[in-house]
Amino acid sequence: MQIIIIHDPERLTTRECNAVEINSYHNLVTASISNSLYQLGHEVCILAADTNLERNLRNRNPDLVFNTSIQGFQDAAYGYAAEILERLMIPFTGPSALTCAAAYDKHKSLTLLRKSGLKTPRSVTFDKADEISVPGLFVFPLFVKPLRGGCSWGITEQSIIYSEIMAVEKIKYALKYIGGPVIVEEFLSGSEFTVGIIENQPPRIFGILKFNFKDGELPFRSQTRKMSINELEDSAKQAELDFQDRQVIENLALEAYKTLGCRDYARIDIRQNSEGTPTLLEVNAIPNLEPDTSSFGLMAKFAGTTFVDLIRLILDSALKRYS
Repeated sequence: MQIIIIHDPERLTTRECNAVEINSYHNLVTASISNSLYQLGHEVCILAADTNLERNLRNRNPDLVFNTSIQGFQDAAYGYAAEILERLMIPFTGPSALTCAAAYDKHKSLTLLRKSGLKTPRSVTFDKADEISVPGLFVFPLFVKPLRGGCSWGITEQSIIYSEIMAVEKIKYALKYIGGPVIVEEFLSGSEFTVGIIENQPPRIFGILKFNFKDGELPFRSQTRKMSINELEDSAKQAELDFQDRQVIENLALEAYKTLGCRDYARIDIRQNSEGTPTLLEVNAIPNLEPDTSSFGLMAKFAGTTFVDLIRLILDSALKRYS
């Protein structure tokens, strides 16, 4: 089978994050998927989601695309690659363009999840420094992060807000640092989990990781922790949960997966509030795939599944949809 891997173009600016680190990691993800597809006996070609994407796809006419691109390109909407693939009627892995756009916008995704009756933190968005006003129902501490984006970029030690006095100052700082809209949420002080989901008929839990934060560390996953000093991510362990807690977390993740229309695989971030209630943080509709440091790679190791078999499961799920 001829398979094309589509990835986001390399970042040329460090405004959003450390471009060198992000590009290097994404290149590693692409190489890992490519090597697995070769081992599965497929012909592989790699394309960037740039202005030449549609022309290149028409020229190559692949049997299937393994899509790892969720972002927009230049002025195009988020889900740029998925929108082109849908228009050309080329089968591809992962979510539709509509789901890409919803998942990449944290306010949009949280609103959809809330409307479905799922537990999410209270949140508000800001895009102008002169319009900052924290709603009275919010309980401190709060947490500020980019409205859009991945790899925890824009999340630093400045992201947590402990009082109303520092709220305006920190939100203004975030707007300037991020260079775009931000979302402010009530900070959830309990344990943090990420849940891998795979396949569609029906979707099933692939694994649950718990992140441990040591005394003296930031109590959340910052950009530096996730991308610059990956050894700290070794603190991600297979979650040990009693039956009731596991059932609540699994059901919450599965409902979020279905609500946003995820397909083939996704990763759902969940954190407990101060009372221990699991609450949805984010839906990663196209999570990173890499054998050694990605959450899905760690889940595969804990499950005794090779990375090649993980890629095969995702491919099989997509092919079933199109058959």
